[in-house]
Amino acid sequence: MKYVIIIISISALFFQCKEKKSKENVLNEIDSTSIQNTSKSHFPLNDISITEVENALKMKNDTLYIVNFWATWCPPCRDEIPFFVQAQEINKNNKFKLIFISLDQYTTRPSVVDFVLKAQMKNTYILKSDNQEEIGKLVPELNDGIPVTVFLKKGKSENTIGGFIEADFKLKINEWLTSN
Repeated sequence: MKYVIIIISISALFFQCKEKKSKENVLNEIDSTSIQNTSKSHFPLNDISITEVENALKMKNDTLYIVNFWATWCPPCRDEIPFFVQAQEINKNNKFKLIFISLDQYTTRPSVVDFVLKAQMKNTYILKSDNQEEIGKLVPELNDGIPVTVFLKKGKSENTIGGFIEADFKLKINEWLTSN
């Protein structure tokens, strides 16, 4: 009986380690492939630098860009994400692009990947900087907290802070999609 318990215990440890290693391998695969692949959109979570975010916030074409700064530890962020995911699907045939930028600490990347996959988020990035001063320079409202959402179209922008309720978010998208 003792030997059966020992064998079961060793087997359980083996399978737990194998599960953990599998997640690490997936993350390494994502990292190495995303460096080589410029489209990156099919990966659950891509790295993005401060400079890349600055460039994204300068879009001037007639596509509506919505850039959402969020984190897994932020309840209002988590509450509004389903509205954003739904909006991506509803507006996939419009000139509409939603970009999620996680402000979670970069070292927590594996848990952010899990969250992104569970929430079925697309176009999702994690900022490669934990420097609060740099982050606050991107959008001034980030100094006051998150979530922060930036609406961009034709060189015009509007920054909002705080979680959206579904009806307000739909109105805001419609307002921006129909604006010249």
